[in-house]
Amino acid sequence: MSANRVCLASTILGLLCCACDKDIQDTQWPETGDSPVDTDTTEPDEGPCSGGGWGAIQDPDNAIHVRTDGSDVGDGNVGDPVATLEQAVELARARSTDKLIALGQGTFTGGADLEGATDLGETDNGTVIQGCGVGETIIETSDGSATVFHLDGASGVVIQGLTSRGGTRNVQALNGANATLEDLIIEDATEVGVFAHGTNVELVLSDVEVHDTQAGRAGVGYGFAFQHGATVTMSGGGAWSNVAAGVLLDGVTEVCLDGVTIEGTQPTSAGWFGRGISVQNASAQVSILDSTVTRNADAGLFAVEPLSVTVTGSTFHETGEGAIPDGTEATGDGMVFVRPTDDANPSLFNVTLQDNIVSSSARAGIVLDGVTASVSGTIQKDNDFSEGGTSLVSQGSADLSSSTDDIATMSDTEALGLNVTDIDVLSDEP
Repeated sequence: MSANRVCLASTILGLLCCACDKDIQDTQWPETGDSPVDTDTTEPDEGPCSGGGWGAIQDPDNAIHVRTDGSDVGDGNVGDPVATLEQAVELARARSTDKLIALGQGTFTGGADLEGATDLGETDNGTVIQGCGVGETIIETSDGSATVFHLDGASGVVIQGLTSRGGTRNVQALNGANATLEDLIIEDATEVGVFAHGTNVELVLSDVEVHDTQAGRAGVGYGFAFQHGATVTMSGGGAWSNVAAGVLLDGVTEVCLDGVTIEGTQPTSAGWFGRGISVQNASAQVSILDSTVTRNADAGLFAVEPLSVTVTGSTFHETGEGAIPDGTEATGDGMVFVRPTDDANPSLFNVTLQDNIVSSSARAGIVLDGVTASVSGTIQKDNDFSEGGTSLVSQGSADLSSSTDDIATMSDTEALGLNVTDIDVLSDEP
C-alpha cells in the first residue's frame, strides 16, 4: 500500500514544505526506551572549530567574528574577534550588507535582541548568526526572565548551528518577523522553546530540537508554540520532555510538520494536558507528515475546532494514561478530533487521516467527535480500548461518509469523556 503525498502548505521564504512517497508496510514499530536523539551537549574537545579554526562556518573576510577569548573593543574581524554576541549584533546593525556573525567554539552568555520594525527600522534584516555546531557553540543565559533570541519585525534572519540554553522564551518571533532556524538544540527554557505569534510571522525550521522546557508562570513549558496567525514549516527535529504540549498550534494560518518527533510530554502540576501536539482555536490548515509522536500523556494529537487537519504516514505510539482533572474520566488516546461545542456543525471541521499507525494507546487509538473525516489505511495495534472490534471510534454525529476504514460508532451515552478545554496561550510579552 503506498500513497503519494504532497503537503499543501504554501511556500514560506521560497521553500516548499515537503513532498514525500512512503510505503507503510516498511514502517518500523518504535521501540521503547530512551530518546533516539543524543541530547548530550557537553562541549567536545575537538570539533569543526577546535584548535583555533572556524571549521565549517562560512568565513568571508568581512564576517563579524565572536570568540570566547575575544574583546568587545575589537573590530570583529578574524584577527580581532569580539567576545559577545550582543556586541556582534551591534556591529552588524551598522552594516547594510555582509551581516554574517560567526560564533566560535565555547559557551557565550547572554542573548540577542533583533528588533527591526519597532526601534531600529530594518537594520537587522538579513542578519545571519552561525555557530560551529550543536554542543560546540553554546549560547547560555542564567536569567530565567530573559528572551535569548528576540525577533521583533526583523526579516530574513538566519540562526544556525548552535545550542541555546535557558531563557523564558528561547526564540521569540513577533510583529511580522520572518526567520530560518537550522540545526539547533534548545534546552532548559522556561515557558517555551520557540514561540511565533501574530499574522505575517513566518518561520522555517529545519532540524530544530527543544528539550526539557520547564513550566513557567502559566504552569506550562511548551517545546514550540505557534499562535494567532503564524505560518510555520518545520522539518526534522522535534520536542522532548516538555510540559502541557510538545507543539501548541493556536489559531495558526498554516503549519506543516514534516518528519518531526514529539516525545515524553508531561501534564502540568495540576494534572492538565500532556499532549504531544495540541491544535485549537480554529487553526486554518495543519499538516503532519511522516512524524513520530510517542510516549506522551493524555493524547498524542488533540485537535479542538480543527478547520483543516491532515495527518499522513505518521506513527502515534504509547500514549500514556492521563486524566480529566475533575476525575470523571481517564484519557490516553492516540489522536482526538473534536468540535468545540455539541451544537457546532460537523461540516466546519475537516480531518484527513491516511496511512497512519496508532499503537499501544492507554485508551482509544483515534476518536472522532462531531467532525467530518476521511480515514484510510490505519494500522491499529494494542490499543487498550475498543468498540466493535476497533479502537477507532466516532461519536457526536461525526460525518465519515468518505472513510474506508472500519470505524465504530458510539452513542452519546457511550461516548468517551474528552477534555475539550483549550490549553493556555501565551501573550506577546514574556
